[in-house]
Amino acid sequence: MKIKPRTIKHEKFKVMVKEWLDTHREEYCAFAEEVSRRDRSGFIQIFEYAQLAAPGYANVVMAKMSEKNPKDLDSIEKFLRDADIASTLVDGFQSQKPDSIVPAMLAWMYFGNSWETVVSYNEEMIQDKDTGLSDRIKARFMILVTIQMSIVNGHRTREDWREFRKIQKSMGSIVPVTDTVIEEMEEERPEA
Repeated sequence: MKIKPRTIKHEKFKVMVKEWLDTHREEYCAFAEEVSRRDRSGFIQIFEYAQLAAPGYANVVMAKMSEKNPKDLDSIEKFLRDADIASTLVDGFQSQKPDSIVPAMLAWMYFGNSWETVVSYNEEMIQDKDTGLSDRIKARFMILVTIQMSIVNGHRTREDWREFRKIQKSMGSIVPVTDTVIEEMEEERPEA
């Protein structure tokens, strides 16, 4: 039975994605590996999908990144709501087209290390001496957005991010932007 977007509760949809993951482990692992590759080809696929699903997404993100203090993400959230990206994702998940990245992408976002991978990737970009200032600014913005959105959407907590920092540091990673973003968020709105 095909569900109609906007008629399913988020938790029910998450259960459906988990069921897909449990029966498509090989496909999921191939996607997770692609996204983890150093050449970032998986991220390019995701961004291209976002552009296809919500034309103009890149323009909204670039406009936000060009602001002096881009912490308020309301314009991006509004754009995605207006573009009805949720319905597009539900439709893409249900279509189960062989060339669609949607089922694996959703499984990775819900049950994988998606948020952490995005943050790690961007921290690495910032540390790379060949990365220009503009790309470093974009990478910092992506870390900020990723951490904020993961918390707002209930996918991660501040404690999860504190633990991530500890793990990264124990492996010798340098995570100055993640440290700063967490500290700024705690200053703005301490947890009770």
